[in-house]
Amino acid sequence: MKNQNGYVGRVLKKHGGWKKSLGPTKKMLRMLLDSLYEGKTEQEIEASLIGLLETKKNNSEEGDATFSSTNTWRETKASMRIKAALETAARCPICKARMVLPNSSDDHKTRRADGGSSYPDNGDLVHPYCNTGFKNYYDQRAEPLPVIEFP
Repeated sequence: MKNQNGYVGRVLKKHGGWKKSLGPTKKMLRMLLDSLYEGKTEQEIEASLIGLLETKKNNSEEGDATFSSTNTWRETKASMRIKAALETAARCPICKARMVLPNSSDDHKTRRADGGSSYPDNGDLVHPYCNTGFKNYYDQRAEPLPVIEFP
């Protein structure tokens, strides 16, 4: 095979590193070993590898189901930043103070654990403290966030 290291690199690029790529890497290696056991030629194995790498994530096996939501959130974060950059004065939707976009934090309006999605209608750019400390304080007390009026 021409580019042996390239296949693992493609899996890592497609699914991310660490544990996210473990399932797809196992699937690729299992397919490779099965193909060798079946006596397939190098060209047949390479074609199978390319076909496996080009499949859509929503056709993945059950263990890979989280990858599509991860990529959706990445795309959502990028679109939130573009949208906020196009607005003249970006303000934190929680505290209503001005924000410096490079220092902003990506926030789910409704937490994923509470059934929120990773789509743009559930995302905002907020101050890092508003996203963690402020929201966590009210979550721990089981109180809703206070509504802060814009001056």
